Amino acid sequence: MLTSSSRMHSASPGATHDVSVRRIRVKTLDEMLALRLISSEQHQDIHAWIASARTPEAILEMPAPLWRAFALASVLMNVDADLQQPPRFEFDQ
Repeated sequence: MLTSSSRMHSASPGATHDVSVRRIRVKTLDEMLALRLISSEQHQDIHAWIASARTPEAILEMPAPLWRAFALASVLMNVDADLQQPPRFEFDQ
């Protein structure tokens, strides 16, 4: 799974951020599957591509059919609107 600590390199200051971004992508991908916006095969293929990608640029090199499926599901989930919301700072006291 992408959340493995083996993906983090302690020498890299952005490593923790990279892993948390990958967790968000996997969660979103799982939601796309649960909502039946992508097929099981597309989910597996996209997940494998993201897991093997070492950089954001490598993710962007995903094959066109997978990218289209992911992009369409993102639009249908309104992912961009969620990303444009200001952060919510909630905590229990």
